[in-house]
Parts: sequence; structure tokens; C-alpha cells
Amino acid sequence: MSTWARGILLVGLDDALARRAVLALEPLGMHFQRTRSLATMRKTVGVTHFAAVVLAYAQDRIGRANRDEVCAWSDSCGRCAAVVMLCPAALLGQARAWLGRGISRVVGIDAIAEELRGTVAELLGVAPRVRLRMPVRLVPESTPVAAATPGRTENISSSGMLVSCPDEFAVGGAVRFEIVMPDNELKVQGSARVVRRADPTREGARGIAARFTSFLGPGAVRLDDLLSRHTF
Repeated sequence: MSTWARGILLVGLDDALARRAVLALEPLGMHFQRTRSLATMRKTVGVTHFAAVVLAYAQDRIGRANRDEVCAWSDSCGRCAAVVMLCPAALLGQARAWLGRGISRVVGIDAIAEELRGTVAELLGVAPRVRLRMPVRLVPESTPVAAATPGRTENISSSGMLVSCPDEFAVGGAVRFEIVMPDNELKVQGSARVVRRADPTREGARGIAARFTSFLGPGAVRLDDLLSRHTF
């Protein structure tokens, strides 16, 4: 997924529904923006790229307008990879009529906690992140290992990690890493690319987000085994 499309747009969700959606989707490691309609968003921030839109189904005129705008935005511009509609269980049949008309999937409001994250992750090909803190050493690829910078993972997935560390790594740069796994002396080693800087306000950490590009030896197997033993 391109680094400029790491956001999820919430359209037409009330406060309670937006909180539930964000709680379910936070482990995907994306940022969120919320608006009543896409028209409102355009007036405020102009044209913006998003990886996904989560839309509240509504039967009223405003809800219909929101759906039409999202469908037109997705179909004609191709700016978002996934449009997921949230709908009360009693209206699932009506909402599913929008599938294939700009809507990728429909999820029942009662099933947000169980289904929303997996649905969006499947559509985007994103590996959900586990909140897991482990010591990590980072070093730019062209620098001797002895000069490694210590840090700590804040969350991690099979595809990347968010690391608290000194702000000294360039976005786009390649780094080597060594993660010390909890409760044993096994290590996960490999290479990664810095995709962005951490957002202290949103993520509570200063540092970097990095995408894994390769592993040494059994590193990938060790990491997958660790992730399978933790819930998120």
C-alpha cells in the first residue's frame, strides 16, 4: 500500500459509532479522519487520498447523499481501495443492494468488534498490529552494527512495526534491526524501510514506522509464532 494512503475516512458516523469503529480499526496502524459528508471534507481539506472509507448506512436524504458521493468518489476517481458500509442488522438486506455500486462490503453495527477490522484488513491486504513492547536495535544499512540505536517496539505485525526511538532515521531509508523477543533470548533480525515518522499526539510515541523488507534465518517464523500467541 502506498505511504500516502494510510488513512481511513469515517463518514456519517455519530460519536458512539465512530468510537467503536476506531477501537476496532486502530491495530491496522492507520490514522482517521471523520466528516459528516464528503462534500464537507472537500470544503475543509480539499482532495485527500484514503485507503478506505467506513460509511454509516442511513435511510434519510443526507444518508443517501453521503452514499452517492462515496460511490462516485470511489468509482470515478479510484482514490480509496475499500468502502465499507455499517448498517443495523434489520437493514442489512437493503444495504447489500449497494454492493458492487461503490460499496465493497457491508458490516452489521452489532458485529463491528468481531468483523470490521478483519474486513478492512482483508480488503487492503494490511496485517493487523499487536501492541507489544520489545527491545529493538536499529542501524542504517550503511552503518556498522556497533553504532546501533536502541529503541522499543510499540506495536508490531508480520509486515512492519512502530518503534519508539531517537528521531534520527530518514523516511525512505533502509535500516537493519534486531528485536529481542519477550521471555527468552531469541532474536528476530532483518532489514526494514522507514515509511513515516511516528505521530506523538495520535500514537503516544516519538520514533518511526518501518516496513519489513527481509529477515535473517528463522526470523519471519519466530515473529509469526510470537504474533499468533498474542491477541490484539
